[in-house]
Amino acid sequence: MTARAKFRTLTEMAFASARDLLLLQPGKNFGTRVVAYESLKWRYLRKIQSPALRLEVRRRIAEDLVREAADQPWPIFWFYLRRLQRLGFSMPHVEAWACVMGSKAARRNPDATRIVERMIARAEQRLQGVSAHRRYKLEQQSVLQRARLNLGR
Repeated sequence: MTARAKFRTLTEMAFASARDLLLLQPGKNFGTRVVAYESLKWRYLRKIQSPALRLEVRRRIAEDLVREAADQPWPIFWFYLRRLQRLGFSMPHVEAWACVMGSKAARRNPDATRIVERMIARAEQRLQGVSAHRRYKLEQQSVLQRARLNLGR
């Protein structure tokens, strides 16, 4: 293993460990957790030079912030979900998960419900174009169906 590959692997492992520690810290309020995740993101973006890895760090932090914002009012949740959408979903199951999170946050908000319905429809279309194992596709379709049920559809 080259020195560069070893540094890359160690940096990725350190980033994953740091994310895990943040996830397991109980009781902090939303604002404090956002600051902690943003700080973690910038700390590792300074160390990483590969564009693909930098994008992955941004995606992972965006996913964490969507999870953290799930119990916030819709406009706050939507801000973090849009960030994740702009970065792109790394895998179909992440997009399906985001649909479920959106469907839970959109309850009792007709505008949000329409937005999430469009998200689910796009995710279903993209899932059809993915070459993946049949069982994986069925599982993701089930997750998307759960998102529809959360919306009351």
